[in-house]
Amino acid sequence: MYRSIFNNFLKIAYWAFFVSAIVAVTFLYFRWQRIERVEVPMNHCDLRRGPCVSELTSGEIITLQINPTNMPVLTSIVLEVKTQRIPVEKMQINFKGKDMNMGEFTYNLQPRKNGIYTVQTILPTCVQEEMVWQAVLNIDTQNKHYRVPFHVVNERPQKKTKPSLRS
Repeated sequence: MYRSIFNNFLKIAYWAFFVSAIVAVTFLYFRWQRIERVEVPMNHCDLRRGPCVSELTSGEIITLQINPTNMPVLTSIVLEVKTQRIPVEKMQINFKGKDMNMGEFTYNLQPRKNGIYTVQTILPTCVQEEMVWQAVLNIDTQNKHYRVPFHVVNERPQKKTKPSLRS
C-alpha cells in the first residue's frame, strides 16, 4: 500500500516538474523575444583624449571613460560608464584584439551611484608598439539590450634612450 502511494507521488512529482520546466522555458523564450535590441553605431573617438559619448536618437546617453587615459600596458585601469535615461539591470564589457588574437576578456561593471558603473582591470599586452582592442559594452534593461562598440588602444611606453658614452 505504501509502495503504491509512493509510486503515485513520484509520478505526480515527475509530471509537475516536467510541466513546470515547459512553462519556464516558454516564459523565458517569449521574454527574450520581447527584448528590443539596440545596436549603437561604432563611436570613433579616442579614449586616450577623454570620454567617448554615444547619444541615441531616443535620448539615452552612454559615456565610456578610461583612467588613466594613456592606458599603459600591464597597469591597472578603471573603466567607468555613465548612463542617462537607461534603467540598467546588468552591464558587461567585452574586449577582443582587433588585429591580433589575444583572447576575449569579459568584465562585469558594478553600480556606483546615479548611473555610474565601474570595473578595474589590467589588459594584456603584446609585442607590438600598440594594441588595438575591440570593446563592446553590453547593457541589459528589463526590455532592451544595448550593444555599444568602441575601439580602445593601449601603447607601450616610449623607450628612453641612454646617452651615448661616445662624444
